[in-house]
Amino acid sequence: SLSRFFDKVQDLHRDFNPITAKDTIQGLMQGVDELLETPGDLETLPASQKHCVATHLLAEVENALITLSRALPEETSTFSYSAGTQLSLKVQKQGDGNVTLSQNQAKMQLNWNLAQESGHTGPSVVGFISTPGMGKLMAEAPLVLQPEQPVAPHGTHKNLLPRVSPVLLSDVISAFLSNKDTQNLNSPVIFTFFHRLVTPEPRLKVLCVFWDHDQNGHGHWATAGCRTVGTGNGSTTCHCTHLSSFAVLLVLYDVQVLCAVVAGALHYLYLASFTWMLLEGLFLFLTVWNLTVLSSSSRNRIMRKVMFPVGYGVLTVIVAVSAASRPHLCGTPTRLLTFKATAQLFILGCSWCLGTLQVGPVARIMAYLFTIVNSLQGVFIFLVYCLLSQQVQEQYRKWFTRIRRAESESYTLSSRAVTDSSKPSTHSIHKAQVKLPI
Repeated sequence: SLSRFFDKVQDLHRDFNPITAKDTIQGLMQGVDELLETPGDLETLPASQKHCVATHLLAEVENALITLSRALPEETSTFSYSAGTQLSLKVQKQGDGNVTLSQNQAKMQLNWNLAQESGHTGPSVVGFISTPGMGKLMAEAPLVLQPEQPVAPHGTHKNLLPRVSPVLLSDVISAFLSNKDTQNLNSPVIFTFFHRLVTPEPRLKVLCVFWDHDQNGHGHWATAGCRTVGTGNGSTTCHCTHLSSFAVLLVLYDVQVLCAVVAGALHYLYLASFTWMLLEGLFLFLTVWNLTVLSSSSRNRIMRKVMFPVGYGVLTVIVAVSAASRPHLCGTPTRLLTFKATAQLFILGCSWCLGTLQVGPVARIMAYLFTIVNSLQGVFIFLVYCLLSQQVQEQYRKWFTRIRRAESESYTLSSRAVTDSSKPSTHSIHKAQVKLPI
């Protein structure tokens, strides 16, 4: 199917006549529409080869249309085909201000100066293609998330994130100009995509992307140079500083956003353990230093004014600042865990030393030991502060004494009741003696 299409493209180039330029473009786009509507043996190719086909197909169509459209008269034309493919062209010698090309599923707006080539006196061309069937060839394409940059670095495969599952939400559109220097535009091109409604959900995100590829034609979706301005009510607006093929992806993140929440909670709880152990130690030290026993009211007053604000309030500020300044570190095995373990080492005891030994071939063993030993800190605290405390022991002793006394009294009363009930009454004995025969 692809070979027949490229043969048709070569025939159109060979037999091209400027007078019949519009008919030639019609024939080219009709071939694209038929190829995408019934891809035939293209559907049997592996996903990576389909991506290569999409890359070469988009490049060939764009180059052919730039050449053919220069012979068109100065006008704005729109062509539609049975499978949903649409082509919008604007040809003009001189222009100023913005130009807008609209189709059923998308709209493009740009400054006319971007299309004009320096030193070229002929007409300039702005083209806009929408190809719904192209999604068949771009299925399962990976997504490369990159920071916003003024220039799109083609062929870059860094930061590939398998954590996200992209779904094509809109038609694939391609934009081209007679000016081929479109990788660093002075002003952004505005694209508006019309697509199906998306139910808001924390794990869902709508992204404006473009089709990037390496020298071998292996393509992927990327975000560099494209910014998602807004989305809602079935439309998404994108600002892009370069031209290529564009689309809107619906990205479903996995449970990593959940991992960040768990990481924040663990961060808070670890700091809480550290802070409260420190506060209890200071409180105990001051009590011993002053050789006094604080009353219950004094301890409650200190708890409200000092220990609670420090033990909970300061931790909230620390975790909030950490999450706001480095949100990408939440939920990932970073140096943060080592920092927390080292910071708490001097207060929480020697067991935290195991946290610094999670390196090298024994890292897994140390990790298990670290988890097991530190998970027993609650047991250790119970032993020290409860079972081994003299005051608590006295309370336990009094409690058990009261229980034994209550059980003893209950047993005595029960025995007395049984004894009393087993004795015959005096009236019964007297009555029995009266009825005995003489």
